[in-house]
Amino acid sequence: EAFKCRMKAVLFFVLPSIAEFMLTWCKSIFKSKIMARFQLLHGDLDKLHKQVPKKILPEEYGGEAGKMDVLWGAWIKKLESYNQWFSEHEKLKSDESKRHGGAWIKKLESYNQWFSEHENLKSDESKRHGGKFNSENLFGFEGAFRKLELD
Repeated sequence: EAFKCRMKAVLFFVLPSIAEFMLTWCKSIFKSKIMARFQLLHGDLDKLHKQVPKKILPEEYGGEAGKMDVLWGAWIKKLESYNQWFSEHEKLKSDESKRHGGAWIKKLESYNQWFSEHENLKSDESKRHGGKFNSENLFGFEGAFRKLELD
């Protein structure tokens, strides 16, 4: 529910045994609808080709997009072309003194004395109208009913 993108599927082509174990364990935690989208293909190329078009897969996986080494090199070159952008944005930082949360914490800390003074205040139950307060008066009957008889 916190992940705002709609995930169609997550395909695992080849996984180490520990990762397979973790995926199986996660099935007990996540909703079944989400876990149905996680598919373990066990290296089966036919299953992969049903899910992913061959034109975008590398040749090593039966695709038509070229050799994986060439594709990897092209992506490295593309990322390196953004080097200046990454360098400029690495210097950008937020001014934490202007963050709203800091003012809120200071406001809360200003009430420390009031909380300390009122911490030990309690009601005098002997002065309560209708007798002493107890949970039976509030919730009805206490105890367990093992047998219920109706007339």
